[in-house]
Amino acid sequence: MISGSQSLSSIHRFSNRHYSEICAGLEIEQRHRPPSYNTFRNAFKKIDVVMVESIFSKIFGKLKYNILHIDGKASKGSITNTNTVEQAFLMTVSAYSSEYKQTAARKSFNNKSSSEIEIVRELIKELKKGKLLTFDSAHCNKETVKIANEKHHYLAQFKGNQKNLKRTALELESKGEIVSEHYSEELNRGRIEKRLTKVYKYINSKWAGSKSIVIQERWRNNSHEKAFYLSNRVETVEKRANQIRKHWSVESMHWEKDVLMGEDSNKTKEQNLCCVMSCLRTFVLNRCKKSDIKSFSAFSDSYAHDIPKLFSLL
Repeated sequence: MISGSQSLSSIHRFSNRHYSEICAGLEIEQRHRPPSYNTFRNAFKKIDVVMVESIFSKIFGKLKYNILHIDGKASKGSITNTNTVEQAFLMTVSAYSSEYKQTAARKSFNNKSSSEIEIVRELIKELKKGKLLTFDSAHCNKETVKIANEKHHYLAQFKGNQKNLKRTALELESKGEIVSEHYSEELNRGRIEKRLTKVYKYINSKWAGSKSIVIQERWRNNSHEKAFYLSNRVETVEKRANQIRKHWSVESMHWEKDVLMGEDSNKTKEQNLCCVMSCLRTFVLNRCKKSDIKSFSAFSDSYAHDIPKLFSLL
């Protein structure tokens, strides 16, 4: 995968080209020919996905993450029965650290067998306590917030899906009872971005542990938007502004997997195979971020097809 082999067929071709070196690196006997494509396919199909993701979480869950950004992503290549009620695809929920630029934990599921909301709740329960969890409006509901509040701090975005909460936020804003506010400007990709972040006290027993509502306004060129967040802590407004912005780092990770590693262009329909490949891509991306080379493209250029150097990463 580091060398650009993102599909099972390209991984098979890679093994053919470097068969002798791979056998030497693995210290296994070299036979008269490398494994066939069908051997690769059958082996990948038999891998226990739950076990792989459990091992993944044990390896990368050891780091002392303070903030984890939770978000789900559909694998476009896995979609079957497109534009019908039977449409099915693989979804992956990731807990991503903007501090380490690594995925700390992940869970995959079929959209027909479960939902993103249910999987996010399971993931939150499994994470070690004491994290700040940020998630988008899809997960700002009383049950998810209750689960998060039991062991963690949370910062949950809400929109029109929580009408009463949004109405309360606008009332607090109109009254002007601000705990603190912070304004910032910066030049980003040739455009000036302005942000005004305001923190208000808010306690409601219906929302487990709720202590504050955060409102952030953003201006980019001629556009303006207002975002709302619920939290079980009252943090300094500078911290809140930074945490809100860093949530979108999880989208950058998705972009790297889709564009740089070709995840969305991969047309693997078998979901077990698709899930294993996706997990391996995440593992490779984590390994890249742990190295001194932070860009995946530069990382790939440095290691591609150099088998001894690739084995040094293990």
